[in-house]
Amino acid sequence: SSGINAEYGGDLMIPPLDKQREDITKWLARNATLTDAVALINCQTEYVMELAEETGYCHGNALDARDAWFGWVKSKVDVARYRDQSYRSVVTGHMSPVHPVPWMELLDDSLEAYVNPTEVK
Repeated sequence: SSGINAEYGGDLMIPPLDKQREDITKWLARNATLTDAVALINCQTEYVMELAEETGYCHGNALDARDAWFGWVKSKVDVARYRDQSYRSVVTGHMSPVHPVPWMELLDDSLEAYVNPTEVK
């Protein structure tokens, strides 16, 4: 959501302080009711979608990545192995390739090492 949050720095009018506080209170109250991962994913998605609508962010529904998160929760993939999985792009619908080197073993964090992994360093 950082890209959308940045949209508020553009030509948009920042809401008055009382409206900002009201919105924060609304989301904090909602957050306090979340009881499981599915509720958390839905809340985060709704927050991002609300920001997209308020800012006129052009990608709109393409930001709805909850299906990928639901799949992760359902498969119970270890959080450290999340980046080792293949996911469907919410923009293109294409599946991402699985990286040939497990993320936790890829100690060289350069773009070159990620794009062209010839060996684990």
